[in-house]
Amino acid sequence: MTYTQQFSPSLIRPLTADEEASYKKNGFLIYKSEAVRAYRNDVIEDVRKISLRLIAHLGHSEKTVHELDALPFDDLVLWCQKHDDEQTPAAVTVPAIRVDRPFVKKFMTLPHQDYWYSMVCDNSVVIWCALTKIIREMGYLGAVPGSHTNGILPFMTSDQGATFSLKNDYPPEKYIDVILEDDEILIFNQYLVHKSGYNEGDRPRITMQVRYNDLETMDELVQTFEGVTSKYVTKRQNEYLSK
Repeated sequence: MTYTQQFSPSLIRPLTADEEASYKKNGFLIYKSEAVRAYRNDVIEDVRKISLRLIAHLGHSEKTVHELDALPFDDLVLWCQKHDDEQTPAAVTVPAIRVDRPFVKKFMTLPHQDYWYSMVCDNSVVIWCALTKIIREMGYLGAVPGSHTNGILPFMTSDQGATFSLKNDYPPEKYIDVILEDDEILIFNQYLVHKSGYNEGDRPRITMQVRYNDLETMDELVQTFEGVTSKYVTKRQNEYLSK
């Protein structure tokens, strides 16, 4: 297996004035750069290496591992799906690698704002990108442009999909599909209303999310972007719901 890092900070392109204005207006920005393509490729190769180690650890032959290593990443993901009977999401760390399997609804995120899962910083952004090719049948991320300007919206607990959802959702026509190329990532405000698309395709949708908090405006220096909601976030959520 060959693996060489392609990302270099020198590839990073500063935002243009138009991009900054678009972000402020819409609450999100699709950032296009060769740095994105290089970084995404590095992440994919890291995920590939870990997957192949797990496949070998589970008892598959060296020949099988070698053949899988030669496959495009999307085909490796499809092989894993066909040999995986466990309908559980991927373990979450920082960054979070999310797996949305076909026709599985219980892990979907309903319309929400990411602030609900942090509540520690008013000035934070989330960076989101797809690691596999996503077509319409696999479900695009849906977002409501400009919804971030209303701040935190009333939310409620939910027994369907995500733990929390909007009390009053936007009409469907307000949502737009976020469609990214290999050299694009999505940067969005934590107050932006967005939701998962339903995967009706034939293979998993794999995405990556990273949250950046502004240290200058954080209430407390705590880790909140976790697979299991932190005690800090749970306390803040309960305080909000009790109002």
